Amino acid sequence: MNGLRHSARLNYAIRALRSAGRAVDPGISPRVLAIGGRLDSATPDVDVEAGRFTNYLGRQSQTTQYRIARQVDQISGSTWQKLDDLGVADPATKVARGVRTSGATFRRALGRVSDPAKGALLRLTDDAATERAMLRAWENGEISTRQLAKGVRRFDELDASEKAFVRESLTESDTGTMGLLNLDVCNSPCEDPIDWAFELSRNRRGLDNTETKQFLQAVREGEDVSIGPGASREQILESIDWLAEKDVNGLDSTIRDIAGSETGYKQIAGESHVARYVQGGGISAEDITMQRDILASEIPDDAPKASTEVDVVVDESVTIDGETLDSPAIESKYLEPETRNEFTIKQEFGDPEDKLVMQAAAGQDNIVVVTTEEFLESYQNRFDTLSETVRQHSSVDSDVTIKVTTYERLES
Repeated sequence: MNGLRHSARLNYAIRALRSAGRAVDPGISPRVLAIGGRLDSATPDVDVEAGRFTNYLGRQSQTTQYRIARQVDQISGSTWQKLDDLGVADPATKVARGVRTSGATFRRALGRVSDPAKGALLRLTDDAATERAMLRAWENGEISTRQLAKGVRRFDELDASEKAFVRESLTESDTGTMGLLNLDVCNSPCEDPIDWAFELSRNRRGLDNTETKQFLQAVREGEDVSIGPGASREQILESIDWLAEKDVNGLDSTIRDIAGSETGYKQIAGESHVARYVQGGGISAEDITMQRDILASEIPDDAPKASTEVDVVVDESVTIDGETLDSPAIESKYLEPETRNEFTIKQEFGDPEDKLVMQAAAGQDNIVVVTTEEFLESYQNRFDTLSETVRQHSSVDSDVTIKVTTYERLES
């Protein structure tokens, strides 16, 4: 009796596939035909390409067939209808591929993300490693469903080189990369940062894809920065976009100079924040230069040999903390007090001391050091000592003005 029932079910499944014109490869096992027929019967008003699904399933191991069938059976008719409405080709096979890669996680994600993200998630199954990394971050609770949906949609819209960067980045940090995909650069209209950064590179002669990737890696690594302007990565990206739009001198070399690390992110965050403050104050972009080199001929022999770049130089008068300074050189020191000890503090103040002495010796009459509010509060005495030490150097005019302020005070 059981044999007759099984035979009847199998014949029904095969007839269902054939009557619907589903092309099934010869040699497909009865068990797989039954699974394909069951799907076809469960979706009478939706073309899920059950024949293609059956053929795909037939090429898998028995264990994989069972795992896929169990998940596919749990997908509701309304979900299949939504997938059909999205116009994604061969949806059932894509679901099967997704389940093969990520198991039940794929099926749960497909049911929870927004409808536009459902289509992107199905197309993502062509890229198993990327699918696995993104869904792993979601399954582990490191990103929300909304972040997953936004991330897969944005990945779906990237071009080949941009997708290649994301794949590489996911191998280093799946959570950090998904966070990066969720940032917005909103200087109208809003863009995702990866497409925006590669477009920036294409539009500027001074940058190439390698440097763009390094810049994006730095932005990704800045996710844990909690003080200073860099705590808002979107604000920093918008500042860079603003400076690019205004064509501020030296922006390319500033981006090119940073390392793909949190330190590199703080560097570009601090310097771009300062440059935008200055430009936003009415100074012409032509009168602002980022990463300006000091010529060797400008440096006296007895001056210390330090970095020959000034972070931001302004060729006009600028008001900072209520004081108007003529053509200042501005140094950004994006530092956090809790990450320093006595040894590193000596280095943090020793390096800028040599750099400021060299700048003053080269003829800079007004020098501004900008740091975080927290770092200045913790080391105010050392900053006072720094200013006096620079003025007392034999190659420096004692009348040089050295002003210390913070990113936060610039904003106010």
